Amino acid sequence: MKKILFYALLPLALFSCSGDDGSIDTSALTGGVSLTGGTSAEALTIEFDESALEETDDVFTDEASDADLYEDYVENAGEFKNIVRITWDGSSVSCSQSNDDGDIVVTTSGGDVTVNASKKAQYILSGNSSDGSFKIYSDKKFQLTLDGLTLTNPTGAAINSQTKKRMYLVVADGSVNTLGDGSSYTASVPVLDDEGNATGEYEDEKGVVFSEGQIILSGAGKLSINAVGKNGLVSDQYLRIRPLTRLTVSASSTASNALKADSVLIMGGVVNLGTASADGKGIQSETDVIITGGRTTVITTGSGDGSSGGGGGMNPGGGGPGWRTRAASSSSGNAPKGIKAGARIRVTDGTLRVRCDGAGGEGIESKYSGSDAAILVSGGDVLSYAKQDDAVNAAGMILVTGGTLAAYATGNDAVDSNYGRTGAVTVTGGTVIGISSAGSPEEGIDCDNMSYITVRGGTLICLGGSQNGGSSLSSATTQGYYIGSNQAFVSGTTYTLYSGSSAFLRFSSPISVNSALTILSAPGMTLGTSYSLQ
Repeated sequence: MKKILFYALLPLALFSCSGDDGSIDTSALTGGVSLTGGTSAEALTIEFDESALEETDDVFTDEASDADLYEDYVENAGEFKNIVRITWDGSSVSCSQSNDDGDIVVTTSGGDVTVNASKKAQYILSGNSSDGSFKIYSDKKFQLTLDGLTLTNPTGAAINSQTKKRMYLVVADGSVNTLGDGSSYTASVPVLDDEGNATGEYEDEKGVVFSEGQIILSGAGKLSINAVGKNGLVSDQYLRIRPLTRLTVSASSTASNALKADSVLIMGGVVNLGTASADGKGIQSETDVIITGGRTTVITTGSGDGSSGGGGGMNPGGGGPGWRTRAASSSSGNAPKGIKAGARIRVTDGTLRVRCDGAGGEGIESKYSGSDAAILVSGGDVLSYAKQDDAVNAAGMILVTGGTLAAYATGNDAVDSNYGRTGAVTVTGGTVIGISSAGSPEEGIDCDNMSYITVRGGTLICLGGSQNGGSSLSSATTQGYYIGSNQAFVSGTTYTLYSGSSAFLRFSSPISVNSALTILSAPGMTLGTSYSLQ
């Protein structure tokens, strides 16, 4: 796979002056903006990058401050004295237990394994089978260690946890593991009541790896999940991905989402998510998506009808159950999306790259419409590139206080907030870049009225389209800005924003844009000062 360089995070290149020896000379830029980037369409290339990151995974030990986060670390779960080893060899399975006292019952049928457990245990899975599965019923949380496992279930989930307790999914260091499902799920297992009578309901089996409880993914081995029937990795509660994880999930056109959970927290690791389904999402979260580190790449290639629905709050603390808030309504259309959150999206660190190729496909979407930010970027680097629909879309406010939010669209808005009032797009630090080459009425930054945009710091670049109303930014804006109209930007050409002989911003677009509206703001610019773009 082609590796994406850092400049791919910026779909518009910002330059300082360079000396003859290639050194950076910021003296000509009053604001001191010195970001660099590509000057061609290759800067927008987004592909899976499986190379390892240099990162650490420190165990959280402060139980008093966040008990839920503390419990999410398998290192804090206490010793798993009961070890069950299960090894597949084609259609046969071997099993051994460290303490066979009858509290853990393992049954096999061909390559299918079912566990009934009434106590804590660690299950170590290895071997190879193209017709096998692992299902567990447990009264206690458990550790599931993948240690060189290649397992496909042609008629359902490869891993199926029917317990609402935590599943610590640990990928053994140095191991390579591949899991898959089939094109149809044929098993229909009835749910029984306490007396063994059928309730009329059937067990869920929503993807290649499915759990009724929380999934906490850790370990430095490699895990690949290939979905052709349903979803890739699914939790009916929340999904946490810890640093050092190396996860790749691919969902075919006959499948659905790569990740699906009530809420998703990515703390680190290398995460590659792809779906070719017409309505597939790289990340589908009923509530929040929080990214605090790592490198996450999401690619969707399916084409849908582009319809979507309406918006929902959270305490973004450590990421346990308390940080999830369900949205008031959800999307009902048939449309692929890179990331769809029923509530809020938070990025505090790490790298996020999203590419959405198909018809109706939005890059990043939040349905939250409350009084605080639907999408908040306070650190890290975010790039979203959508060829047909919005690159970034929020029912509510988009707030950037640090890091980079870069959005590019060729068929619709680059950044779109439906907040409908002052502060719809607010920048207090970091960098916000919105470019749309679709032409009016699509925009680089769309929030229905220019006066809904607020800039109190950082760098803002908006190219493309025109606002429905307003001729200036909001009255809450404290940093100077430039507004231009009917300007053309040619790929690879460098443009500089001046006040007199002082340069405040230098940039080059990776693709040509005919811009009916241009908005530029950078540190050092002041209100009431005239600026010119050359």
